[in-house]
Amino acid sequence: MKSFHFYYLSPSRGLAFARLTSTAEEAVMGPLAARLRAQGVTLRVGTAVKSLQVEGGFAVDGEKFDAVVLAANVTAAKALLPGRFDALTAGQRYAVLRLWLSKPLGGEKLPAFVATERVRALDAFCPVSDEVLELHSYALPDDLADAEVTRVLEEEFKKYVPHF
Repeated sequence: MKSFHFYYLSPSRGLAFARLTSTAEEAVMGPLAARLRAQGVTLRVGTAVKSLQVEGGFAVDGEKFDAVVLAANVTAAKALLPGRFDALTAGQRYAVLRLWLSKPLGGEKLPAFVATERVRALDAFCPVSDEVLELHSYALPDDLADAEVTRVLEEEFKKYVPHF
């Protein structure tokens, strides 16, 4: 089921959000990378891969490895391993727009998470803090240009909360 989130099925007390008190790099990615490196894992993050060989052992751009984890979208995976992912198609784009407000929400009480009746792109919105709101689209329409995403999400949000 496209764009269906596991949290609609659990937990029993409804949607609950835990927010990081530091950056994702400090709280999650940094410690994870450190643990992997301590176990002898070589990480290459943000590095373009030109070739990936899997037959007869693993090699990335000619360098041999015991194992490889490929974290790539469908288009990139198909280019690196032709014929292996032919049945897969790329999913629709996903967008999260964070709005930093010029003043705190203050007395404005918004629910922790609001699912909308999608007009074109906005599926949900939620306050991240007293001064930050997030607007979510779980499947951007294919005909919506990247340059128009911000405008469309903001316009749709104003239909639900006109005074923002």
